Amino acid sequence: MTNKCPPGVICVENITLLFVIIIILCIIFFGYFSLSKFVNYKRIDSSEKYNTILNIQDRNIPTNQGLYSRPGYSFSNIKDDVLLNPYQAPLRDNRLFPNNDLNNMPNKMPINVPTQSYDTNYRQIGILTRVGDKESILPLMGRPLMSNRDKWNFYAMSENNLLKLPISTIKSSSTSSSGSNSYTKCMGENGCNDLYNGDIVKVDGYNDVFKVTTYENNAPQYIPYI
Repeated sequence: MTNKCPPGVICVENITLLFVIIIILCIIFFGYFSLSKFVNYKRIDSSEKYNTILNIQDRNIPTNQGLYSRPGYSFSNIKDDVLLNPYQAPLRDNRLFPNNDLNNMPNKMPINVPTQSYDTNYRQIGILTRVGDKESILPLMGRPLMSNRDKWNFYAMSENNLLKLPISTIKSSSTSSSGSNSYTKCMGENGCNDLYNGDIVKVDGYNDVFKVTTYENNAPQYIPYI
């Protein structure tokens, strides 16, 4: 005589219950094994990345560009990069040939130097403040062009540092036939005169003019062991 389940009750045979328990245990075991393997892989990957960063820092290996991306801005670890290095003081560098180039490598003997000017790197030397209703501050970039005539090339960076904007200076005691000021472009072959605090310049892309504020000159340095 076979056993029958009473109404409203689920009956499971012992062998069936044993198989169900074994299957559940296998699923739990394989799930735990897979999760442990994934966690260990992530730990090893993170540890390798951390050790790589430490090795680069310990050996003082410069990156290709020295730039590090962040969600809202970028910064660099390049010495004398006033624009993007947060640890570089806002001082003006007037040297024709800095000791280090943009890749943080010592400069060698310059070659192919123009006869009428110098081909040196641009650097941030100050800021431009908008003269008008809406206040805007732009980085002022420049490089010495002719040391004997105090000529420079200048341009400005947009507020988000994505666009390079040519600038022009007002010619002294010079106006056009229409009565407006005449300007000298600072990115030309002859450049323009050096800028000083309070000078007024025109920035391409803006209707208003900008007032110049230059950084303090960087003090000369020497090597005490020579």
